[in-house]
Amino acid sequence: DGGLVFSEIPLDEITETITTNCNFPQPYQVHVDATTATLTLDDSSSLTVVLDSIRSIDIQANLTGLIDAESTAWVRWGQDVIFVGDCKTINTDHGWVGLTMPMALDLNLLLDLDPTYDADQVAIVVDKHAMLAGQAQFSGGTLQHDFGPASLTDAVINIFEDELLAELSANGEEAVADAIVSLNYRLDGLDENGLPDPAIQAFNGPTTFVLEADEEDQAFIRGLLEELGIPDIVLAMLDDRGVEILLQLVILEGTERDAYLAGLGAEVGCEALLGTYQVPLDSIPIYTLSGQTCGVADLSIHNTGGYFSDTLCSNEIAFSPTDDFEFCLAQFSEQSETLLGNAASWAPDTNQPGDELPAVPSRSWTTVPSTALDLGTVSLQGNHQPYLKQLGYKTITDIPRGNGACELEMRVYKRDIAEQGLKPLLALHGGTWKHRGSSFMGLEAGVSHFTENGFVVFAPFYRLVGESDGNVECNGASWHEVTADIESALDWVAENGAALGAADERVSVFGQSAGAHLAAWLAANRSDAVRKALLYYGPTDVLEFLAGAVPLGGPYEPYRDFGLRSLSQFFGAPAGTGVLDFGQINFAGLTVTELGDNWSTLIPASVFDLSQLNPLAPPIFLARCAEATQIDLTTINLAAPPPALTDCMKQDLSDFLIRNSLDHQLAGE
Repeated sequence: DGGLVFSEIPLDEITETITTNCNFPQPYQVHVDATTATLTLDDSSSLTVVLDSIRSIDIQANLTGLIDAESTAWVRWGQDVIFVGDCKTINTDHGWVGLTMPMALDLNLLLDLDPTYDADQVAIVVDKHAMLAGQAQFSGGTLQHDFGPASLTDAVINIFEDELLAELSANGEEAVADAIVSLNYRLDGLDENGLPDPAIQAFNGPTTFVLEADEEDQAFIRGLLEELGIPDIVLAMLDDRGVEILLQLVILEGTERDAYLAGLGAEVGCEALLGTYQVPLDSIPIYTLSGQTCGVADLSIHNTGGYFSDTLCSNEIAFSPTDDFEFCLAQFSEQSETLLGNAASWAPDTNQPGDELPAVPSRSWTTVPSTALDLGTVSLQGNHQPYLKQLGYKTITDIPRGNGACELEMRVYKRDIAEQGLKPLLALHGGTWKHRGSSFMGLEAGVSHFTENGFVVFAPFYRLVGESDGNVECNGASWHEVTADIESALDWVAENGAALGAADERVSVFGQSAGAHLAAWLAANRSDAVRKALLYYGPTDVLEFLAGAVPLGGPYEPYRDFGLRSLSQFFGAPAGTGVLDFGQINFAGLTVTELGDNWSTLIPASVFDLSQLNPLAPPIFLARCAEATQIDLTTINLAAPPPALTDCMKQDLSDFLIRNSLDHQLAGE
């Protein structure tokens, strides 16, 4: 009939007993031998594969058809009599019966396959889930019997046939339903009662397929990746991960696929930077227990024996190795602007042993690759890689922009986790008040110069002006909010620094570029709380800073928009307008003379310029080019500024300046 036929399907044995309790003269018992059946699937049966993506495969099968069961059975019957109040069967006899029982079948099978990639095992993990539903219905049926010389009457035979067929049909339908339930149990590794059975291997659940690729396979995969547009630099740097990349590109889709590619790009950039600039630095050892033995811990792996700061493993500390992918994602991916400095982006580690500040959300101590990047003019060689702890130091809920709470992160760096009595240093990153990213990495790369010389370094993140960086809750800030954050950071260190190893003394401040300006602001406005200030290439004079923005040609022309936007955003003008709120002054339309005559009315001296410093302000060391300090900026012809000033704004700090600045910070009062 165009259907699909399966024959010789084995059937279980069936035994059926009719008990009459003396109400029916001839009770019987029927035993049906296990034989075979034929299943014919109708053309209406279907098999459907739903492929939303390769990582979500649904297979649905609807099977309709007819089962013809043919079998033989022996029958035993007798005569019921009442004996001493009980019904007894006597005078038993037997015969043979042939059965033909058609059964309509309707089954539905649903199979879900969800593959994912396991990078640790280099394997595909397929999560499987199968479920069977359906029913069977007997229709009609015939009996052919041979009772020999037995004394069954025709009436009894008719009743026997009708009751036997009805009983077997009902039991058969129930048996099919029970079999479906039992099969679903077994798919989950359960017994017939729905209880776990270790002897039953579950089908539902994950199955891991470990992937192995020889050189020929790898070459084929590289070719496919090239066809998919993966850059050569990625293939060159991550060649051993070709299987992973290909499978992820095939399995993932939409935003998840985009996120994977962004993460892959971040990883390539990260590996390129680390491979070029990272230097091997030893760390002050911490220890772990292996059985009863206390030994030096490997900082690159998780140790189940816990971590301790002493050789006896008696002073437990909270430490967790840094995941390289997490680090690269936070520093280099498109997500970095929402991750870096955002305390809301990480979950605090709870129940930390030796937690210095249990009431403050924080993560365990760790080490990060960026503190071993040899980017400065003074090498890191010989320094110890510092330990890092991340904490949340400030939450701002009353944000006028209505973007939600801004949670700011504080990073603490120490040479030795257990060391106490260290000089506190507040280090402020640069980035024209509107960036973190590479600016913070530059600060972090040099932090070991300070930790190596007796400092505990506190590096806070602050809200950013503009909207080009930072999570939306923490950007679009005004200068009032930026300076409020660094004041909060200074107060936080004064209040909590001792718990993290700081000595009971005033805090020194340090900053680079915009961070140097903020450090100067603290020195000028919080001189009572600041011990010393160290400023690296900070904008300490508004005239000098504006000289790089006025569009009168010359070497500064390319930086005009950048300079004006930075100033405008910091002082609160609408982004990109180049106009400040103070008197709606367009700096591009003013000459140096006009600026010199009017700048103090345009910009409060307490905000930017250092010429009005309080005489009681702490010692301040400014690291700038020597040539620039010899130039009278008020006499500059903006159309042709001196080359010395142009060079100064671009060149790195000299070894001499860095060494002297460190000496300044290390010197006594």
